Order: sequence, then C-alpha cells, then structure tokens
Amino acid sequence: MQQRARALARPAPSDDAGQNHREVVTFVLGESRYAIDTRFVHAVQRDPCFTRLPNVGQHIVGVTQIRGDIVAVLEPTEILGVTRTTPNRPGSLLLLGVDRIELAMLVDMIGAVRSLPEQELYAFAVSAGQSHLHAVTAGSLVIVDAASLLDDPRLVLDQRREAGS
Repeated sequence: MQQRARALARPAPSDDAGQNHREVVTFVLGESRYAIDTRFVHAVQRDPCFTRLPNVGQHIVGVTQIRGDIVAVLEPTEILGVTRTTPNRPGSLLLLGVDRIELAMLVDMIGAVRSLPEQELYAFAVSAGQSHLHAVTAGSLVIVDAASLLDDPRLVLDQRREAGS
C-alpha cells in the first residue's frame, strides 16, 4: 500500500523538464485576468466577511479578522489600473503575506493554480499607477508583483494606539 502511495505521489513526467516554472493563483478583477505567485498566497476566502471602514485611504476598504489578527482588505482596482464592472459584487479574498497573512485582496473571482513556464512570461510595460504589475503571458494573463504590493506603504494600517488614548 505504501509503495503504491509513493508511486502515485510522484509528479507526472513533463515535456518541458528542466525549464523554470512559476506557480500562480489566477483571479479575475473587472474584465481582466490576473495571477499572483503562490508563495505569497496563504489562503483564499470565498464569500468574505469584512467590516467596511470609512476614511482609511482609497485603497483599503475595510478590515477582516483572520486567525485572531486584524488584516486590511485591499480594493486593488486603482492600484492595478482596473475598472471593476460589478462594484457591489461580494467577490473573494486572497490572503497574502510572506511569513504570515499581511493583507487581504478583494477580487471578483478566484481561478485555478497554474504552473507557468518562465520563458512564456513577457515584461509588462508599466504605465502610471501600475507599478505592481510584473509580467504578462501571450494569453493576456497579467502577473502581479506580490512582493512590491506587500511593501507598498499606502497599504499599511497602523494598529498602534497613540499614547494617552
């Protein structure tokens, strides 16, 4: 039985052996398809529950509680240069971070996990307001630079209380 399990657990042979691949989670935002590196995706939350907050910045729409931590919910349309066609759609959350969940990104729909050959990724011609976009595929799948997104100071909620409050 264990021998059979080991045989089934082996990866299937690939025609493009030796090529570098990037594993991504795909998602839809507006009319566009995006992907983000799985190294930064901790979880996906369908039918998200979050509290909307006023006056916290144009990119943050609210907060959610994830495993006891308060996490900012990002509305990524402006930061990625996208127009959302269904503004009131509940969508899903991509829970992103390096070592822990740092940010929840609101997307219209979660797709699948895909393995993309690195040689099929083309540099993205960045225009104003699109600094978090890394590459694009021939099929128009836009790769989001998760590391730069997580480092963006506009997306940080300061949870510290002021002294004396």
